This record gives sequence, structure tokens and C-alpha cells, in this order.
Amino acid sequence: MKARDIMNTNLVVVRRDDGIKKLVDVLLANGLSGVPVVDSKERVIGIVTEADVINKEMKARMFSAKNLVKLLNIWKEREKENSVGDIMSEDVFTVSEDTDLFDLIEVVIEMKINRIPVVDTDGRLVGIITRGDLLRGLRSIEG
Repeated sequence: MKARDIMNTNLVVVRRDDGIKKLVDVLLANGLSGVPVVDSKERVIGIVTEADVINKEMKARMFSAKNLVKLLNIWKEREKENSVGDIMSEDVFTVSEDTDLFDLIEVVIEMKINRIPVVDTDGRLVGIITRGDLLRGLRSIEG
């Protein structure tokens, strides 16, 4: 079984310049915990998760409690951090449609990731595989 057999092709993505509010709306509206970030040619350039948003907010709150000067600096920083590009992870592991199911499972376990973008030879997003997709793949081969 290959990535193409289990990947989800109903893709939800965001762009680097999308605002954090839009990102949160996309995640909530689609019941997702993370989405790929793509450029204008649909090439994967990052991945962003609800944890990235939460970490950004918690970082601001933890430091703001210490003193007013830090609070003012954080507010200045937050003005700069208004887009997906400010919080996304750019180091994204992707796979091809030909990647074997057991290789996908190994990647998820070893890299401790929840989703794997599937790309074509030009790096364009064609699907995404979650841990749930891997379970469905295992179930289907076990009969």
C-alpha cells in the first residue's frame, strides 16, 4: 500500500501572508489541528498547527506578567507577528505518492509528527496523510 492509496486529497491549506485569525478560523471550521502552508504554485513551504498559535499566545502571556517593559516589547513584537509566516515551521518533511505505508509509519514514529504532506515531483501539494489515515491503511491490509 502506498501514500496515494491512503492520502486525503480534500486539502485545506493556508498561505504565508494569511493572518493568524484566518488560520484559527480555518482550523476550527475544518476540525483540523494543523495545515500545510503553500505558495502561489501550491508548493509546500511550511506547516502550521494549533500548537504554534497556542505557543505564540502563551509566550506573550508568560513574559507579560513579569513587568511592564517586557509587556510593551511583547506588544511591539505581536504587531509584527500577525501572519502564518511568523509562526509556521519551515522544516517540513514531505513524501511522494509512491511512499510505502510502513515507511510512512516509521516517519511518523521517528519524527514524532502528526501529518505528512504528499507532494508531486515539483513539490506541489497533492495530498496529506494523518495518523488516522495510517490506521485505516493498516486496517485495510489486515482485512
